[in-house]
Amino acid sequence: MQPAHDHTDTALALLAQQFQTKERIRSLLSALVSQVQGTEDTLWDLHIDRRLARATDAQLDGIGRMVGLRRGRLSEESYRTYLRAQIRLLRSHGTPEDLVAVVAIVAGSGSAVEIDEYRPTSVVVRVWGSLDDAALDDIVALVGKARPAGVRGYVESGAATGAFTFDSDDEGEGLGDVGNSDVGGVLAAAKRVP
Repeated sequence: MQPAHDHTDTALALLAQQFQTKERIRSLLSALVSQVQGTEDTLWDLHIDRRLARATDAQLDGIGRMVGLRRGRLSEESYRTYLRAQIRLLRSHGTPEDLVAVVAIVAGSGSAVEIDEYRPTSVVVRVWGSLDDAALDDIVALVGKARPAGVRGYVESGAATGAFTFDSDDEGEGLGDVGNSDVGGVLAAAKRVP
């Protein structure tokens, strides 16, 4: 959909042939249609500038009020990301796919998200990638809101590669060595969702 910028010209061109030379009719029609043009331009600006991808400052804060998320300490770009996650959260039904979708928005494209269900009462969401403590806490809060009622939740995070494991497969790094930091895997963070 594209905005029209020539309403007056279009209206004058559609004028019946016998009125094409009548200057008063042309002036009246131009005056009326120019108001339509102004209204369309304003509505188009609202349509474009209210989109999450283009919104800035007060517009973002307004979207945040609509979906129930305050900006707090977040930068504009981070706030936009959390707004996307909040909107996805509000549209979710607590399914595992919904949990993964909400967490993936905050975790970012450099992270992998997987989920394990321990029916009927627990779910573990694993985020593989580099997350700081604040992002992990935010993900824990999101999982708390997105999980079904009565289901206990846990969030685990760790490095995408080099994770600690007791398993003898090639993906795990095993136990570390106090004298050599290059040996062993990284123990993941794990948090219970309140």
